[in-house]
Amino acid sequence: MKKTYRILTDILVVLLVGVMIFSGYKLISSLNEYRKGRAEYDSIREEMLIPDGAEEYASDGYLRFDYNGLRRVNPDFKCWIDIPGTAISYPVVQGPDNDYYLRRTFSGQWNVGGVIFLDYNALGDLNAKNTLIYGHRMNDGSMFTDLRKFLDRSFAQQNREVHLYRDGEVLIYTIFSVSKTDVYCDCYQMVLPDDATFACWIDSQVSRSAIDFGIVPDVDDRIITLSTCVGSGEDTGRYVVQAVLTDVVQR
Repeated sequence: MKKTYRILTDILVVLLVGVMIFSGYKLISSLNEYRKGRAEYDSIREEMLIPDGAEEYASDGYLRFDYNGLRRVNPDFKCWIDIPGTAISYPVVQGPDNDYYLRRTFSGQWNVGGVIFLDYNALGDLNAKNTLIYGHRMNDGSMFTDLRKFLDRSFAQQNREVHLYRDGEVLIYTIFSVSKTDVYCDCYQMVLPDDATFACWIDSQVSRSAIDFGIVPDVDDRIITLSTCVGSGEDTGRYVVQAVLTDVVQR
């Protein structure tokens, strides 16, 4: 009996050691993926961001990018998203479906962090009534992780803008709705065929917001919906930040 107990104990110890080794391997692999992803985007910012006050440009306080250079790296480039007050500042792409860029970086390398991307059904010119933009919530704080900060009233009230950069202009969006929701939320609806449907949809987004921003978009407005996973076992949970186009700065 003692011998059987000892054998079972030894097997259990071996199994536990195996689990620990595998978990350690997965952790190291994940940390390595995070490091590679950060390194790539740091390099892209360094190479493609034109210094403020560069001799050939008059400074207007906004960022400037080498858009042709970004397209040379990836022809799927659509714009650059920057949210002041957060760590979110990345190129945005659009793939053939919503899976392609989930695990590919901007340069096309496999990586768990992926890249920020437009819904593949969205209008690439950002002129749709509701444009969906997705990004991962990463444990190292990268990609769209900071979207969850907007559920904090003080933070959200102090950081109200989302900037989308593209050739010749900066699109300035003002946040009007933030929520913790799920994949079944009507915020992901892009087919809004008429003003009546769009007006009802807008009312739904405003009423669902965890914070009252005092803004109700009009049916002539253009909206972006930023989405990321909640994580922590909530497979369908999502953090969503929605903003309405309020200004266009010509460069």
